[in-house]
Amino acid sequence: MQEIEIMKFPQELIPLSLPKGSKMYQTKDCLVVSNKKNDKHHLVISNAERYPTMDEIRAVRNKLLPKDITVVMIISSEKEAVNINEKGYHLWEQ
Repeated sequence: MQEIEIMKFPQELIPLSLPKGSKMYQTKDCLVVSNKKNDKHHLVISNAERYPTMDEIRAVRNKLLPKDITVVMIISSEKEAVNINEKGYHLWEQ
């Protein structure tokens, strides 16, 4: 499995437009936002130039989320999609 370094953004740099309690991280190539909704984990991983690879997604998931939960990637319809960056994926705790 790919090893990945993750830098956490200071709380004062997190945009107020994100849900309360959100955390932001930066990997070498990706921006990551994590939060919880209805006590379930939600993770967004994106890159401005390309879609994140499965190795990047897996490495970030394993580093930031509990090992004992299952997450799913949901791809919404275009009209339902809410993305800060169109080249990003959402992972939701099942």
